[in-house]
Amino acid sequence: MKRGAVKKGDGKEVHHVNAPRLGKLNNKNVRVVSKKYNRSKQPSRGAKK
Repeated sequence: MKRGAVKKGDGKEVHHVNAPRLGKLNNKNVRVVSKKYNRSKQPSRGAKK
């Protein structure tokens, strides 16, 4: 597997570094991170029930 590659089902995602909370993600640096880490960095989408 190529370094930094993300494959379906491997639990990894692309994290857009220093991306705005709202707006376009074009021309933003990216990193491969775990799904859990990426979810913790995203803003909450409402209260958990």
